[in-house]
Amino acid sequence: MPDDAWPARVRARQGREIPAEFVLWLRLSETAIHLADLDLGYDFARVAELLGDEFEIVVGNAIGMYGGELPSVLLVAVGEDGTRHEWRMGTGEPVTLTGSPGDVLAWITGRSDGSTLDGTAPPLPHWL
Repeated sequence: MPDDAWPARVRARQGREIPAEFVLWLRLSETAIHLADLDLGYDFARVAELLGDEFEIVVGNAIGMYGGELPSVLLVAVGEDGTRHEWRMGTGEPVTLTGSPGDVLAWITGRSDGSTLDGTAPPLPHWL
């Protein structure tokens, strides 16, 4: 696409407008999540590792897909090397949930009940 087309506004599946360039991040997110869903040797821990620097963006995209209907949570992913990522969701006093990148990715995409996270994970709305 020409450079001036990337900021064009397009409609996402849920109807909200997003810049066209954001579609690339959405496809990366979808591909990563379904790689684990296929159960061909890639669990969410491995997928989070493969995402590398893009992990934070993929989790942020997943949070955004709920459209603001999330419970109040401070979500914290801590990697084996001590790398820490945080996302604030919902309103009000947050519950803190902490876990490995893979466990965080599995919970926020509705593939886990959050029982592997530290803290009591509230139920999430239906994914997409």
